[in-house]
Amino acid sequence: MGFRKSNTSDSFIEIEGRRKTILYNFYNFFCIITFGILYIICKNFPRVRIVLTTKQCDLKSADKAVITNKFKKHELVDILVYKCTKSQLMSRFVFNGYVRVIDTVYARLIYDVGFEKFVVYSYKQTNFNFDEIFMNKIKISEHEEKIQLREKGILYGKNFNNLRFPSIVEIFIKNTFNFTNLIDIFCVVLWFNIEYKIYGSIVALFRLYSYAQDIILEIKVKHELETAKKNIKIRTYRNRSFCYIDSVDLLPGDLVYIEPCEDFPVDVIILKGDAITDESFLTGESVPICKSAAYRSIVYSGTAVLRSVDESKWLPNKKIESLYRVKNLTNKGDLNVKSLKNLDRNDFLNLEKSRKSNLVEDISKNTFVSKNSSCNFALGIVIAIGFNTTRGKIMKDINNPKPVYIPFLNEAHKYIFFTIIIAGISVVFFLIYFDKILKWDLIDNLVYSADLFFTLASPALYASLSVGVQISSKRLRDDKIKCNNSDRLFISGNVDMAIFDKTGTLTSEGMDFLFFDNLYSKSYNADQLDPLSRIGFSSCHSVYELDGKYSGDALDIQMFIVSESKLEMGGNGQNDSIRKIIIGKSAGISGPFLKEFGVDSDKLFYQNVTNLETSYNDVMARGFGKNIINILKTYDFTSENKRMSVIIEHQNKKYFYTKGSPDIIKLLLKKIPDDYDNRVKEHSLSGYRVIAMGYKELKNIDKEENNESELNFLGFIVFSNKLKPETYEVIEELNSANIHSIICTGDNILTAISVGRECKILDESITVIFPVLNENCKSVYDAEWVCLGDEDLVFDKVRLILYKNNFDTYCNDFVIACEGKEYDFFKDTIYHSFILEKGKVFARFSPAQKKVLVEDFRSINKNVLFCGDGANDSGAIGTADVGIALAQNEASLASSFCARNINAVPLIIKECRNAYVSSIALFKYVSMSYFLAFVCLGFPVLRCLFLSDFQTLHIDIFIIVPMMFFISNFKKNNILYKKSPKISLFSLTEFLPFFCSLFFQSLIIFILSRYGPESKQITEESKAGTIIFFTAAFQSIFNGLYFSDAVPHRESILKNKNILYISSLFMIWNSLLLFINWFNYDFTSRFLSVYLFVEISNSELLLIILGILGSSFSSFLVPYYVRKFLNRNLQ
Repeated sequence: MGFRKSNTSDSFIEIEGRRKTILYNFYNFFCIITFGILYIICKNFPRVRIVLTTKQCDLKSADKAVITNKFKKHELVDILVYKCTKSQLMSRFVFNGYVRVIDTVYARLIYDVGFEKFVVYSYKQTNFNFDEIFMNKIKISEHEEKIQLREKGILYGKNFNNLRFPSIVEIFIKNTFNFTNLIDIFCVVLWFNIEYKIYGSIVALFRLYSYAQDIILEIKVKHELETAKKNIKIRTYRNRSFCYIDSVDLLPGDLVYIEPCEDFPVDVIILKGDAITDESFLTGESVPICKSAAYRSIVYSGTAVLRSVDESKWLPNKKIESLYRVKNLTNKGDLNVKSLKNLDRNDFLNLEKSRKSNLVEDISKNTFVSKNSSCNFALGIVIAIGFNTTRGKIMKDINNPKPVYIPFLNEAHKYIFFTIIIAGISVVFFLIYFDKILKWDLIDNLVYSADLFFTLASPALYASLSVGVQISSKRLRDDKIKCNNSDRLFISGNVDMAIFDKTGTLTSEGMDFLFFDNLYSKSYNADQLDPLSRIGFSSCHSVYELDGKYSGDALDIQMFIVSESKLEMGGNGQNDSIRKIIIGKSAGISGPFLKEFGVDSDKLFYQNVTNLETSYNDVMARGFGKNIINILKTYDFTSENKRMSVIIEHQNKKYFYTKGSPDIIKLLLKKIPDDYDNRVKEHSLSGYRVIAMGYKELKNIDKEENNESELNFLGFIVFSNKLKPETYEVIEELNSANIHSIICTGDNILTAISVGRECKILDESITVIFPVLNENCKSVYDAEWVCLGDEDLVFDKVRLILYKNNFDTYCNDFVIACEGKEYDFFKDTIYHSFILEKGKVFARFSPAQKKVLVEDFRSINKNVLFCGDGANDSGAIGTADVGIALAQNEASLASSFCARNINAVPLIIKECRNAYVSSIALFKYVSMSYFLAFVCLGFPVLRCLFLSDFQTLHIDIFIIVPMMFFISNFKKNNILYKKSPKISLFSLTEFLPFFCSLFFQSLIIFILSRYGPESKQITEESKAGTIIFFTAAFQSIFNGLYFSDAVPHRESILKNKNILYISSLFMIWNSLLLFINWFNYDFTSRFLSVYLFVEISNSELLLIILGILGSSFSSFLVPYYVRKFLNRNLQ
């Protein structure tokens, strides 16, 4: 059965009803008695567990459900059953006295009896009149309220994201039944049975340490995640009074106080009062936004509430208000009958209950307050909780990312699978050989065959896949870069396209004010501004004073600094949310009144302490009231409107000021100046940020859309768009590596093109064309194409080339810039692929369009990196192959990597290339080492010969394990090379050299295993065993050195002193062992008896040396010449 959540376009799940079988209750028991085999199978194939423990049934009778998401990932979840009576709200969902609910990470689903499927019950708030809402709440009885709360609790659940953390028991079970852990335990038992007690004990200690570390780490992460779940107290109307409850218990429809906090827990619509919030979790910019009940503003979950106030003198009902006035006049509570004639008995009882619960304390001021509050906060009604909040929807997308296909891991798993098949076939051969030829008993036959199987199909093959990325992740952490998904390290080095957000990523957050251009002259400071323009600079902004600190958009603060004015909140006993501006100098004060502290983007602006003597009251007392501006209303900037506006009062006149994008303000002007467009183009092409400003005098305050017409043009506010110093170096490095850089921004297209040229994303001389849609455009051929560069060039809309001079000259060397509106227009046309091929600048793109752009590039097989700084980029960051967030917000949760600055981009690519080639090198080394170990045991055992316990320990623990570490521990190359390391394990140029080297080394071991007499019983002390040991030890060293060479994507082996030192030490150590055993066997037999060496003659020493030389030839020269031959012939 399918289910599509109504408010998301890409959230699709299937629900299948299941009932538990008897095996469900004994699942853990069967996992234990099968030694974890059942657990491993069910973990890798979830459908197996579903089939074994449940049976299919209809949804109405199911007690379990299988949830399958759009990526075909299965999850078995409980169906929760609540006892409930039928009511108007629950009539659709009650069946036989019960309601059936499924809690998932996608939504809370309720079984609809009529539709016979699970649905989402969406909350809709239609009444926004506070008095009516409050009266409805105080009229219902306590019993009715309890019923309503319980029903809402069933429908909406708790106010938290349904992220399930494993229990301590589940963590233990998971790690106990870990595949590698189980294999190691099994192998340790085997080794003790074949008298490999030293080897088995050391491996057991390693495994026990790793097991304990994994459990401790997971418990620690679980604890951190659980403590990170923010649960604060919220004042809400419950049980006929306002009281504090846990935020997890909030429900849609609750009436709550919006009190200042760092992380508001729900989405609410403001019903009374005003609030100033910081929505940096959405936008990435710490800009205070004024929210007001007048506009039904929404305070979003995750918002920081900076200030909240309700100065209105309110009571829940006019009839009750009259009663309060009478009580206040009598001072005794004696009720005036005339005042009560319109009150019914329930109103009176509700009033008395409110009085007794201290809901209303300050009757003399006729103000509704709480005994726990020193001031009135704004009130709102909850409209969304949990995953249905704005923040929850972001989190939901983050927690359900699209699976990443990693070619290397896919090929490695195939290689391991083939290795297991080869090991299985070999074991069948050994079982038959040991039984028929050597006549071994069954136990010895099984034990030695199993040991040979796990030697070839070693768990170390799986472990080697993660060693390289773990080391690179640690290096990135040391560079202050956090890796959220280690698997992305395998593909991050292969990116061929880097998409950058502009503001905050390529450019600095702040901008410098350059001048004000009114088309006749330019003003560089407040003295040069005309009076009307200075009023606009002083008041048309979203700067607020919070606890002595000015906070606001960086551009607004720059404007306010230029105006040389002073801001006060409230004043003279008026509403504390009203902003008042004191224009400087003529009012007896001087500016600027802001000074800046801090570095980078964390800038705080404080009033200059030396000038704080002058206040609103001082100015009025001195008779300078004409310099006071009252900001009556503020219409904040939105991405849809692309402007912000204010209504102000100055000298008893009211004005409407607005500023925003020049193309938007142009539509609102009464008369468009002749040079308007040319001046905008001139400033934009210079790389400047241009904001247009207009105004008009108001006769009456009307709705915003009615005020925004017939405006008078004031001028352009011009800011410099400063590039970050490191941007030049980063883009240059990416360009040199043939990684195509692209700008995707919400800013003006001309400004984006200018920034692209400045940072070298666009070549200075290259021609840029971009489409412009007119109102009458119906087909792609109706669009006009503007050419920047050579003005004589014309775009051929059919052949998609540039030409000039009547087709005499053609030009294919150009790039495309495109705005979001045009991109959507061309979406399913022949132009779409053309824009993707030639596109370098994408402007005026919304967050959703950024995500679509990334998906479109990935659909044409581009490996895309997206780098942004705001939660509005989280969709694109999460969709990209590699997402890099330059901020600590929801974008950082969606990203593959979190960093502080853009210079992390090439560093991440270089480190990931290092991790990729290191992982491949290590996997090849481990594969060859354990295949050779299998050969070293398999060939001699055919003659009843075996390497001793300590000989195996020496090669595995004292050589292979250290070499594994040092092979992985190479530093990245500081140069980003043009060719990315796209290596396939099964390509001819990779597999054939590897196979030939392995073949010749195995052949050497086979020849050496035939030396000396056979044994009738299994023995660990033999001539062949000693000769094979020394040869195999040097093979492990040589192979380690060969696979360590992975230039150019990491440092040269000659620069890595550690591996050179350790390899030299190993060769000297093994040479000394060989020399001592040959020169003084008595010493060996007394002090090195654990090795079980036998005495060797001169000829046997020569045989060992020849074996070592042959191995070095096989390790270094054979793969070199095979690869050289292939490269020459495949060209």
